[in-house]
Amino acid sequence: MNQNVTSKVYPWQQTMWETLTTRFPNIGHGLLFYGKQGCGKHAFAKHFLAWVLCLNKQPQGACGECSS
Repeated sequence: MNQNVTSKVYPWQQTMWETLTTRFPNIGHGLLFYGKQGCGKHAFAKHFLAWVLCLNKQPQGACGECSS
């Protein structure tokens, strides 16, 4: 896992994380992450993408061992 990806989801993002990971892979082919500057949307998107590409998904994120 890329070290630049945050290893956790911020508390205010937890509901969205649970929604996306529960519905995956039955979500749309494109996602738009939006919010105020500095709220963590870029880090969240990178964290989610690493999880999507992960070969051994964990509830809290990517496994950290594969190349995702």
